[in-house]
Amino acid sequence: MSYLVLARKYRPKNFDEVVGQEHVTGALKSAIAANKVAHAFLFSGPRGVGKTTCARILAKEINKSSPQSSGLLEFEGGNMDIIEIDGASNNSVDDARIIRESAMFMSMGGGYKFYIIDEVHMLSTAAFNALLKTLEEPPEHVKFIFATTDPEKVPTTIRSRCQHFHFKRLPLDVIKNQLKTIAQTEKLSVEEEALFAIARAAQGGMRDALGILDQLAAGGEKVTLAAANGLLGLIDVKYIFDLANAIVAKDGASAMNYVESIVNAGKDERRLLRDMVEHFRHLMLMKIDPEKLQSLVDYPVFYRKQLLEQASQLSLENILKVMDILILSKDTERLTNAPRLALELAIAQTIIVLLPAQAPATPLSPVKPVAATLPLKPAPIATVAPKPVKPTAPVGQPAPATPSTQHTTPTATAVSTEILALAHVKRVWSEMTAAVQAQKTYLGTYLLEGAPVAVNGQTLTVAFPMEFLYHKECLEEPAAIKLISEIFSNILGQSVMLSFALMDSIPQEKSAQLQHALDAFEGEVVNEWHNE
Repeated sequence: MSYLVLARKYRPKNFDEVVGQEHVTGALKSAIAANKVAHAFLFSGPRGVGKTTCARILAKEINKSSPQSSGLLEFEGGNMDIIEIDGASNNSVDDARIIRESAMFMSMGGGYKFYIIDEVHMLSTAAFNALLKTLEEPPEHVKFIFATTDPEKVPTTIRSRCQHFHFKRLPLDVIKNQLKTIAQTEKLSVEEEALFAIARAAQGGMRDALGILDQLAAGGEKVTLAAANGLLGLIDVKYIFDLANAIVAKDGASAMNYVESIVNAGKDERRLLRDMVEHFRHLMLMKIDPEKLQSLVDYPVFYRKQLLEQASQLSLENILKVMDILILSKDTERLTNAPRLALELAIAQTIIVLLPAQAPATPLSPVKPVAATLPLKPAPIATVAPKPVKPTAPVGQPAPATPSTQHTTPTATAVSTEILALAHVKRVWSEMTAAVQAQKTYLGTYLLEGAPVAVNGQTLTVAFPMEFLYHKECLEEPAAIKLISEIFSNILGQSVMLSFALMDSIPQEKSAQLQHALDAFEGEVVNEWHNE
């Protein structure tokens, strides 16, 4: 005897065996019990969720009193009163005419004659039009059941003549429990995590899940998670958590190493990107309301606690930013035709986005630029306002004399020789970084993570915490230094040279000075790193 695949062997024979579609089966059973069955039905939904099966069961239950409709004949095509038609291959107007003409004949068993048209949306417009009149007023012994995965392609004139039932995707837990029951019946040894992987890969379809289990069971006595991941090309959830943990911890080196390990294991970069988007979607749900939305998370229960802990380390705003970056990286993949590059760029961008939100709350240096530390006497150089243009006297006339009481503006040469004042730089630092952002957004954003800490002649030193090493290295590029120096020189009115350093390499001032300034001006520290 030939082998019968699990999807056919365990195909439901009645409404009670159909799982996950109680809203449909309950309504159909009630209609049959009340003898209020419509003459036409439209079953829509994803593949493998029970549309055609419920159509056959419905026909069987209605004709149950007929002797020829008992047993398995109606499921094997042996019942002459249940006619199944493939709409994809019988979609012409001539096929519709054949249905219309054969519908005039009575059923063989004296009950109802059923026409089950699968993938009905594939019928041509002419075929739909040929069925309109028959569908609206069919013979009393005829009933139509249409099944489709795309109800929007079915004309409104057809849908309005049918009772429409939508079949939903089966929840992951429902598929997993059904697979577990069938595995026990078949005496198959299946790991719990393997059941979860199969259910997740089925994407809500029971037929797909049974097909995967059938394929894995043929390879050996025990179905393992490694075998399921290898067959389906899936990525172990553990690796997804490890990569997400590296991103949350802003550990770029570990994140790139995880990507390398996953790709070397033969996994697809596009699949990894999709899984990461799905993972951060789960984090978003757990951040919004872990109690009410945990049923929407397609992870086993033993992973949900770990997911909740990971979500607690991020704000909802940052989670959404990361999701945007991961989703938009598909455009990079399309333009470069390099999935690995798009994935690595996306991971690097997510780490940069998370850096400001994860900056330490305690100051890395006791002395920080605050308003209270400014001197009472204004700085000797007036460089905030732009330099005025010197008026030109008409030809042949001497230039007007400048009154002695008017302040003279230093010439460019005179200003360039003046020494920078650190206090003044701190006062206009926000203006300086904003000007850089207007020219190059990312350079200005990087500068916001630093602060001016020292002046040596005309050299301004901007320091960064150790965790912003990447920012420092980007700003040290020759083109970046040239642009920033020009902008700073225009604002300060004198030539400025730049030097970048990490905070640990800068001598720290005594904290008593800061406290003395705060006491003297009754001030408070409002911003540690000028991130306004």
